[in-house]
Amino acid sequence: MLVSPLVIQAIAAWLLKKRRRKSVEVLAEKVQPDGTREVLIVKVDVNESSTEAEVVKQVVHGFKLDPDLITSIAALGG
Repeated sequence: MLVSPLVIQAIAAWLLKKRRRKSVEVLAEKVQPDGTREVLIVKVDVNESSTEAEVVKQVVHGFKLDPDLITSIAALGG
């Protein structure tokens, strides 16, 4: 899956639907342009007062993505 601001926003929206859970683990495989692969498990903490912006930051930082994605997602209204 190509990571774009819309993908991160969709992941954040999905995680926010699971608000009753204290934390959610997301497993993903990151493939570099040179073909190397890295499996990442990111634990995202969510509760009743979590905002999409907070969840987006956790996802972006947890998956070691470009922090500029946060700005791009905010521009989308996330």
